[in-house]
Amino acid sequence: MTEFENVPQAPQEPADSLDGDPGAEPAPEDDSAPKAGTQSLGRLDELMAERDTARAEVEQLRASIAELEARAKDAELSALRGRVAQRVGIPAELTDRLRGDSEAELEADARVLARYASAPTGGLGTGGLDPTMNGTRDAATMAARMRKGALGG
Repeated sequence: MTEFENVPQAPQEPADSLDGDPGAEPAPEDDSAPKAGTQSLGRLDELMAERDTARAEVEQLRASIAELEARAKDAELSALRGRVAQRVGIPAELTDRLRGDSEAELEADARVLARYASAPTGGLGTGGLDPTMNGTRDAATMAARMRKGALGG
């Protein structure tokens, strides 16, 4: 037997105090303090939300770019139609009727349309009396002039 076997031992308190004060009360556990794993999960959720927001913004920007590119193409094609119509002699009111995606296609269509768009401007064009004949209102004189014109004389 050793000499310390019968010595009563003092109750020992757990060593919860980190400041080295043996008489200090242990700190109560704080359940509201985030744990390391919870902090990581919270940060991961934040990053995923930011990623989703960024993806949505990218999709919006892509849609805006596509719309702007389409509008630019329409404006360029409209300007090209105007230039081709002016060069071929199509009235401005008919430029929107030109079809084609290239200058050559538009010009070919403009030439076809120009045949139908230009009406004869002088004379009657279909025969009959011309009200601009000066002083010739009697039928015999007018008939003689028309025969002369028809016979090429």
